[in-house]
Amino acid sequence: MIWAREQPAGLAPVTVLVLPVARRNMGFPAFVEHWTGPHARLALGDPHAEERLVRLEDTPSAAVPPAFRKTRYDGVGALTFASVQALAASFTSDYYHEHLAPDEQRFTEPLFSVAFLTQGMELR
Repeated sequence: MIWAREQPAGLAPVTVLVLPVARRNMGFPAFVEHWTGPHARLALGDPHAEERLVRLEDTPSAAVPPAFRKTRYDGVGALTFASVQALAASFTSDYYHEHLAPDEQRFTEPLFSVAFLTQGMELR
């Protein structure tokens, strides 16, 4: 885990799960270092990150022999936002478009990476 705080009461958190594919001209160690270092710092550098984000996790895939590798994804990222409104505000902000989106191009292959939105369920 990179960063976390308590979920604000009364809000329904949502999580964006990201399955990134590293740029093929970048070695895996450099991908991991950039994703969990400079890129994570950019994400937390958003002036509204601490009010919108609840949790930021970047989990690089473990090194496994090629015979066991079943996907081309290089990890799993989880960005939990306080609400769907917080998520929308983050991804439509000038900060995201000026800093985070261009940086994603530096270390991932966006056409091959996958992201999807999830919402937790309470089991009773």
